[in-house]
Amino acid sequence: MKTVFMKIKCKHVLALTAVFIFCVYIIQALMSLQKRQEKFELHSKEYHNDERHSSKQLKTHKETTSTFNKLQSEEREGDRNNIQNLPVDNSKLKSLDKSKSKWNKVNPIDRELSTEVEQNTRILNQLKPGIHFLRQMVEANASFFPTNTFISIDTKDCLGTAPKVDFNFHQLTTGIYLFSAFWDTRPTGFEPRGPYIRIIGIANRNITNHTLSCVFQLNDRIHTSSATVHHLDDKNDNTLKGYVYSCQVPRAIKTILCSVKLVYSEGNHSTSEKSIVMPVLDTQFDNRQYKFAQCVSPLHGNMQEKKIWEFIELSRLLGSEHITFYYAEQLSKPIQKLLRYYQFKGFATVIPWHIPNAVNRNGSSHGHIVASLDCLYRNMKGARYLAFHDLDEIIIPHKHGNWHDMIAAMDQDRFAGFLFKSAYFDPTQEVPQKYVNKNPQYKDHSSILHTVMRTRYINRFQTKYIVKPYHVFDVGIYSIIKTTISSSKVHLVDPKRALVHRYAKCSSKNQNCRTFIVDDSGLRFSQRLKLKVTFAIEWLSKFCSI
Repeated sequence: MKTVFMKIKCKHVLALTAVFIFCVYIIQALMSLQKRQEKFELHSKEYHNDERHSSKQLKTHKETTSTFNKLQSEEREGDRNNIQNLPVDNSKLKSLDKSKSKWNKVNPIDRELSTEVEQNTRILNQLKPGIHFLRQMVEANASFFPTNTFISIDTKDCLGTAPKVDFNFHQLTTGIYLFSAFWDTRPTGFEPRGPYIRIIGIANRNITNHTLSCVFQLNDRIHTSSATVHHLDDKNDNTLKGYVYSCQVPRAIKTILCSVKLVYSEGNHSTSEKSIVMPVLDTQFDNRQYKFAQCVSPLHGNMQEKKIWEFIELSRLLGSEHITFYYAEQLSKPIQKLLRYYQFKGFATVIPWHIPNAVNRNGSSHGHIVASLDCLYRNMKGARYLAFHDLDEIIIPHKHGNWHDMIAAMDQDRFAGFLFKSAYFDPTQEVPQKYVNKNPQYKDHSSILHTVMRTRYINRFQTKYIVKPYHVFDVGIYSIIKTTISSSKVHLVDPKRALVHRYAKCSSKNQNCRTFIVDDSGLRFSQRLKLKVTFAIEWLSKFCSI
């Protein structure tokens, strides 16, 4: 009996060893792919301001590539003398020389992009055996890859025991739910010296006065700190309210805590106390991560897969290095696959955002303002600049090729953030035929950037913003509500420098939707966007079809 048990155990060890070897093999191959991708993006940034791409050059690129490949194969198969004796028209040879000289003038980005798909295909062929094996393991054990969890949190040394991070709203009492807690060491001009624990939560609108306390345990001593309450009042949300609870950490605690105990009291009766334990996330700035990151409002409703592809790849073209998504409703399988692809590349974080029915009875609220604040604190550690968008809008620079150059041209130490005015780019508006005739590239109406009809009126109230997270305490839907230091300023950006392009139908009820003009300031990114979206879709389809 003992011998049989040892054999079974050995089989398990061998199986786990095989899985480990295949995982190492796949990781090494994918790391080499990532290095090539980074090299390609580096070249893209160097040639970011070269706007001389044209459809004619791209067509020449395809024709000459096929011609040269054919010529090389003929040289390998036959003798050079035989090739010279073939009846070739001299005019064709001259045209070939001209096309070759044009190909040499094409931007190196295009030449490198032409070989990228071939390199990725070779890598995928190398990965096929390992991926087939892992897929069989997944089918045998569904829990091998968690399908209901998109994100994991990196933890560092902290004081105490860290509870499991499950990304759910935790009920403290009837009508009050808490989502996240953050360790905040920033100096502020409106409260005593910290550090503080910032707890983000939601509650019913009919709950007005309530108190919350944080309980800290250090060795055998227990410290209690009453929380101050900051309201996140969204006037557009008639269902729920958002809150930030701030507990001052006792000075005896010098190290970040892994968790905090939160206690809710009703009056002075100790028997009515209710408590939960929340994990604490660090917000101390790490300069080694992202210069630009993004927060997207909770995904809901009927979402188009193509729109998400274009939004992500356009963000990358403009300089974004990471996007945090929240999803308020169940995502379709194609969109789940798409988001997992970008999470696999390390470019996206996707967080479930399911507001409890107890505070969202009619299902109309998605807690936009609360999600924005959670995203602000969640990215405070790694992002130098943080942009806030909806899925149908994005900040387009008009005088620069990317966000990096745009911010560098106007940033000052006293600025905590930048507000950008907005305008509707309505896809239902007809483009004047005179413009279409003068601009042949517009005929390729394949992306959101080809929507060029915008409202003449530029809205200075429905703004979007880019912030320095370390200097901001609270944000709203259209504005920066509160900075950590009162002397910090928010800079309103001239729409000639940059503008929020809102790609949606302008409502007829809005009196500012009467007059439209042609604005093709985003069209200069369309060719590169098309190439990057095509490449990403092809890579994902090949990866998932194995």
